[in-house]
Amino acid sequence: MVKVKPHNSSDQQPNRLRNSSPFCLAVPTLRPAGVIALLSIVLMLSTLLSACGTSSKTLTSPKTSPKTLSGIPKTTSEGTVYVAVTTESAQGGGGNVVADNTLIPIDIATNSLGHSLFAGPGPDGIAIRGNTAYVSDGGTPQSPANIVTPINLETGKAKAPITVGINPLGIAITPNGKTAYVTDGGYPGPNTESNIVTPINLATNQTEAPIKVGLGPSAIAITPNGKTAYVASSGYPSAPTNSTPTTTPTAPSTTSPLTAGIVTPINLATNQAEPPITVGAGPSSIAIAPNGKTAYVADAASNTITPINLATNQAEAPIKVGLGPFAIAIAPNGKTAYVTDMGINQPGNTITPINLETNQAEAPIKVGLGPFAIAIAPNGAFAYVADATSDSVSIVNLIIGKAEPPITLKGSPQAIVITRSSFATLSHVTPTPPSLGGGTPT
Repeated sequence: MVKVKPHNSSDQQPNRLRNSSPFCLAVPTLRPAGVIALLSIVLMLSTLLSACGTSSKTLTSPKTSPKTLSGIPKTTSEGTVYVAVTTESAQGGGGNVVADNTLIPIDIATNSLGHSLFAGPGPDGIAIRGNTAYVSDGGTPQSPANIVTPINLETGKAKAPITVGINPLGIAITPNGKTAYVTDGGYPGPNTESNIVTPINLATNQTEAPIKVGLGPSAIAITPNGKTAYVASSGYPSAPTNSTPTTTPTAPSTTSPLTAGIVTPINLATNQAEPPITVGAGPSSIAIAPNGKTAYVADAASNTITPINLATNQAEAPIKVGLGPFAIAIAPNGKTAYVTDMGINQPGNTITPINLETNQAEAPIKVGLGPFAIAIAPNGAFAYVADATSDSVSIVNLIIGKAEPPITLKGSPQAIVITRSSFATLSHVTPTPPSLGGGTPT
């Protein structure tokens, strides 16, 4: 998926792509976090969004009080939302950028914010296993990170980073919790393109042999039985001559040079790629139904969702949705999918429900500007949407189909995930980052 960042007119840093659906109830992954990647679809496909301005907002939340345990804010058994947020500022006259990258917990019971955790430079995707979050950090093309940062959610401390391929975007963990798979999206250009997925042994945090897939892999999802991963790849459009990347959030262009994208199945018993499946242009996210029978691919440059029959690995008739569908999440009961409409040439502000029994799109629901990622609460009653242009998280009541007052953030949310677990936010502890460049804990 493509990544979106807060716009600062003094910065001239490239956009970066973001992730897709991780281990918990989240999507896709886009992406977009930290510096916005030029994965395949949206950066070169896109035009600048004039509506994006420099954010001066403060970190706030709805007027609710978090429950406490001995003075330490703690989430409840209803679960926790984790949002990867990026704020960038120019440093010096050379146009260098330092990203303040954080992982922010939100208590589902109260929608109150917990203590910010260090998330690594340029976070794009999040997956959670037990008490550890794994965050894919691409950095920027000028200052690449190319790591996955493990974060202990109980102590708030980042562990030693794991080196992976160029511009890691999507990340997903197998149901047995033994292995994470990371899509290394790369960047257009000599020596920076990528077509690999990197497995990580979570018992040792060591990478294994990379798996070749389509060019520009941006998103990944794993079947509930843990047998197969599906990787969405959109390739790279041709860059304009002497073009200058920008940090302005971007949306798919109506004149996209991309042809159809592909989804590559990976047999997880052998880590071997199988024949690819053709989908729409610019696939940016993928989600698999809870029954494991169908995958749904968000084709950002085609304004469609492509269903894939996983028994035959055949694509079915595409579903027309809003402009620039970027991220997708499926309700726990498997009856409805929700797609973020990033917009074309200007930021969108809706999510589109899809009735999965009929594969028909329903009336869109208004959210914040630039909906980039989405996750659904375990009870299926609420969706949390990362509004990358609005610097907020929209809370959507799925029962009535209406958004509630958003949670305002100090920066652009790039990835979002929900876990059923609850952890102390440890506001009295200052999380310490591992020894690596970029970003500082808050």
